[in-house]
Amino acid sequence: MVTYFLTDPKLGKRNNVGREGKGAAITEEHGDTFTQRVAAKNNMIRCAERERQALLDFKHGLVDDYGVLSSWGRDVHQRECCAWSGVHCHNNTGHVTMLDIHDPIYDYGFPTQQFQDNFSQFPSHPYLKGYKVSPSLLELEHLKYVDLSHIDFQGIRFPDFFSSFKRSLYLYAIDIDAPPTNVSLSPFLEKLRLPSCELHGTLPFLLNSSPFLSVVDFSYNSLTLPIFHLLHNASKQFTSIDLSHNNFVGLIPDTFGDMSILENLYLGDNSFTGETPKSFENLTHLQILSLGGNHLKESIVELSKKLSKSTRESSLQTLDLSDNRLFGELPKDIGTRFPSLRELGLRGNQLQGVLPESIGKLSMLEQLDVSSNSLQGIVSEAHFLNLANLQVLSLSFNLALSFNLSHNWVPPFQILFLLLANCKVGPQFPKWLQTQTKILHLDISYGNISDTIPEWFWNSALNFGYMNLSYNNIGGRLSDLSTNSNSFLEIDLSYNHFWGPIPLFPPEFMTIYLSNNKFAGPISSLCSTISSNTFFIDLSYNQLFGEIPDCWNKSRHLSHLDLGNNNFLGRVPHSLGSLSLLRSLHLRNNHLTGELPSSLQNCTSLLVMDLGGNEFTERIPSWIGGSLRDLAILSLRHNKFYGDIPSSICLLNRIQILDLSVNELTGKIPQCFNNFTHMMQDKHSRKLQMLFPEPLLISASTSLDNILIQWKNKEWEYRKQVVLLKSIDLSSNQLVGDIPEQFSSLNGLLSLNLSSNHLTGKIFSTIYQMENLEVLDLSKNQLFGAIPIGLASLNYLAVLDLSNNSLSGKIPTGTQLQSFNASFYAGNSGLCGDPLPKCSPDAPPQNNNNYNDYEEGDDFLDRGFYISMVLGFSLSFWGFVVTLILKDSWRLTYYEFLNDVKDWLYVKIRIYLARLQRKLRRT
Repeated sequence: MVTYFLTDPKLGKRNNVGREGKGAAITEEHGDTFTQRVAAKNNMIRCAERERQALLDFKHGLVDDYGVLSSWGRDVHQRECCAWSGVHCHNNTGHVTMLDIHDPIYDYGFPTQQFQDNFSQFPSHPYLKGYKVSPSLLELEHLKYVDLSHIDFQGIRFPDFFSSFKRSLYLYAIDIDAPPTNVSLSPFLEKLRLPSCELHGTLPFLLNSSPFLSVVDFSYNSLTLPIFHLLHNASKQFTSIDLSHNNFVGLIPDTFGDMSILENLYLGDNSFTGETPKSFENLTHLQILSLGGNHLKESIVELSKKLSKSTRESSLQTLDLSDNRLFGELPKDIGTRFPSLRELGLRGNQLQGVLPESIGKLSMLEQLDVSSNSLQGIVSEAHFLNLANLQVLSLSFNLALSFNLSHNWVPPFQILFLLLANCKVGPQFPKWLQTQTKILHLDISYGNISDTIPEWFWNSALNFGYMNLSYNNIGGRLSDLSTNSNSFLEIDLSYNHFWGPIPLFPPEFMTIYLSNNKFAGPISSLCSTISSNTFFIDLSYNQLFGEIPDCWNKSRHLSHLDLGNNNFLGRVPHSLGSLSLLRSLHLRNNHLTGELPSSLQNCTSLLVMDLGGNEFTERIPSWIGGSLRDLAILSLRHNKFYGDIPSSICLLNRIQILDLSVNELTGKIPQCFNNFTHMMQDKHSRKLQMLFPEPLLISASTSLDNILIQWKNKEWEYRKQVVLLKSIDLSSNQLVGDIPEQFSSLNGLLSLNLSSNHLTGKIFSTIYQMENLEVLDLSKNQLFGAIPIGLASLNYLAVLDLSNNSLSGKIPTGTQLQSFNASFYAGNSGLCGDPLPKCSPDAPPQNNNNYNDYEEGDDFLDRGFYISMVLGFSLSFWGFVVTLILKDSWRLTYYEFLNDVKDWLYVKIRIYLARLQRKLRRT
């Protein structure tokens, strides 16, 4: 007898704890891999020729670039198909009973040792692809289990012959072109798994499903509510149902309460609301309940009462309620209500109060996650009294949890994942960590630690894949870590007080954060450390100096490099151009000189390039816009760039932040800035965040990216909100000519700074279209004419500076312009009106020609017309609203229409009413 572990597509790794059939051990009573190996060694061919040929025909429809099925072949030494990878045979008859060729890339969360030696070949896509699923599989008449999970079948049609499998069907087919909604199921089918098969709406084929059907998995599809009715009618023999990652909304139906023998129920990652049904009390055999990632709103006390009633025999082992809206205090007796719990997930709710000490009575508990709530109070040894099996502990980011443990406390567990961010584990470095020799993932950031790292810590951290000690007050000099056998994948020591040279790290490391410390000296030692494994390096805000080494061709997978705010000098090394996968480059605030190497145009994946605060001297290279088309943030501020702004800049249609300020640029502003299409999106658009995907591994202290800009007359470093920021800063140059009216199309722009140039002409009249503008600085130019009336309609305007120009006339009245200090209008001798002194009677009337399409020469628009227009609009509008209330489809259509015209309607009505008011005053 041999136990096979099948892939859990949700965990992305193999595991013998968790859901039935995937992540749980499946015992194949007729398989024996040891017998198979002995038979192969003695040249005993047990495999039937017909079945061997059927498997080879099936392989012919797959693309196996990485040799996953290299053991499958026609050679003499490969004739024993029972020894092939993923093929399992009956111990006595030799018939193929199980086919398991799931894609191995998803077996683990990070590369296994067999791939570590050649990590550059580790792909980011499935190992196996398929363009055909051969019906030859039907020749395998004794086949009981099929696992084709995570194989990319590239949009092929769902094979009709799958309905002929008699026992179990498990297909995880990516990009199925024709969803299997019309499949006829075998009347003897016991298990049906169709995750990620693009199933939509409902599943009519369940109406005639097998009476023996006990396990269904329809996760990662687009199913909706009607499926519950079908499941209810299909079978009452269900033991496992997985409907996670679908489109279910509303209340969880009572249907599940009738499934009295149900053991596993997965409803996570949908949009269920309200409370859990009372019928859950009937689920007396429930072992796994996963409701995470919904919008459930219920008292945690009431919910635990329902579940404790249902599990009279203490059967509940996994309870996942994370990322909902559960509230209240955890029951004090939670440790006695669910004595069989192995996994408890309450992350991301609204729980308050203390962590009950009865947690320490859950002797079977392996995973505890109550992070991102509002828990507070003391965590003591009593909380861990009997937790000998604990492997995952996550208490991060609660309101105020403080550890109070004796100096010589020895935990009863050997932890693998310890996540205590924002928990007060200091001020001394936690000595009890010395007993933990199996930690893979450690996060004690924001831990109130004011100490040095003891030497024993580095000796005990042999298995660390991730370590985060950031945002503490840890000091001292780091020793050479490359001599240790540590296998760090990610290390975060940022925001501490470490000093001395940058230490050497093991060559396996992928990401390293050392920013905001006191490290000093050159960084040439990185050349012996960085490798093709390296993804992320942040050494910013230290005291590093010397030239940037020219060895970056060793780290071709590098995604993020931040060397900003140090004292580096010299030229940018040419080898940086070899980083074709680089997405973020920060070299700001150093002493770099000369020209940018043309090799940087090969970094075509760049989203962020921040070179501000250096001494670069050249024209802005045309290849910045010509080759780096994906740039979302470009900062060349505070350098010595000269000449015209190249028109190729306008090719950056994804740009969100463009900062060319404080240089020596001349010529006119290009009139093609209306090509910046992402600056036309609303600041809350979800599309913005797609520009900044998170790094492969990311620590709690790491934001998506950062940028230093001039914002509201101060310098700010934006981090987590950078995806929402949209700004153009061309200030402090020598630009001439008019301000292009094309700026008005950038209605998503938040900040526009053109100050301290030699711009002439009028402020463009269509500025009212820039309705999201918060900052506008046009000071210290030679602009003339009146201030456009539309400027008064910019409701979000918080900073305005028009000083030191040649503007004239009365400042337009409105709620905005009169609220600014008079100094922001100073230096314009022709301006008058609040907040400046009142205009003299001899002053020319306020220029109303800014809205050229609505001049007051339209004599037919008399007072009667305006009154009729307002009254008629009001009556017809409210009559229409009544209709909309009565008919849903009309209401939805109207709202879609209203979104398109609201901006136009707003401006037009304001203009009409303002002119009506003036006409009424004159009459």
